[in-house]
Amino acid sequence: MEIMDSWADCRLKLALKEYEETERVRLASAYAIMNYRSDGDDVPLDLMTREDLVAHRASSSPPTPTLSTLSSPSPHRLIIDPLSRREGNKASLFEATFALAGGPRLNVFMKTYPVEDFNVLIHEFDVYTAVAHLVIVPKLHAVIKARFDPWGGLILEHAGTTLSSRDVPWKDLELTQQEKLDLYDAFRQLHAAGVVHGDVAARNILRRPSGAFCLVDFDRSSLNHVCPGPTCEELARLQRNLGLKAV
Repeated sequence: MEIMDSWADCRLKLALKEYEETERVRLASAYAIMNYRSDGDDVPLDLMTREDLVAHRASSSPPTPTLSTLSSPSPHRLIIDPLSRREGNKASLFEATFALAGGPRLNVFMKTYPVEDFNVLIHEFDVYTAVAHLVIVPKLHAVIKARFDPWGGLILEHAGTTLSSRDVPWKDLELTQQEKLDLYDAFRQLHAAGVVHGDVAARNILRRPSGAFCLVDFDRSSLNHVCPGPTCEELARLQRNLGLKAV
């Protein structure tokens, strides 16, 4: 019996060690960000292009500070509220204040990824680029890379609040018939732009102050979609979940 207990303890310790290593990579950027204060600390950052992200993807450690970088502060301001942190599948989400050099201060969402997951960040950037003309997605203000820490992210319009912070049955959202039609139409517009969302849930839907819906979280999305219309699997499933008749 003691041998069996020892074997079970060993397996548990191995499982915990594997889990802790996975979490270490996933939360590396979040822990670095938590060092910044919400009462005025600026995050040293650089604006990035897609090509910059690809180049940094292979690096798992922050650059070594040099005299020139230490004496050359970023002209852009990012002040993060570390207490607003929320965790997703691979990313961390923070509320922040952001201003491009010489521009106005904006209340934003900052979605961050550790360097190890920059392939996901690049994919999500590609989706936002493909749907930039739609009002049913937040505006992408900038793509950033922390200057001295191994993380980067998207600076997104603070477009509202989620329908629900957790997964709940659609019927519990208590949407009006018109709201259901508007929500379905938002996803229809997304599909018409060639994107399948891939993770349709209340936590990935924002409601703007105007009441309009805004779709977020595209790390599981597919590009180059040719939508057949109401028979499309994602649209048909949403129609059933919302209890809509043929639209």
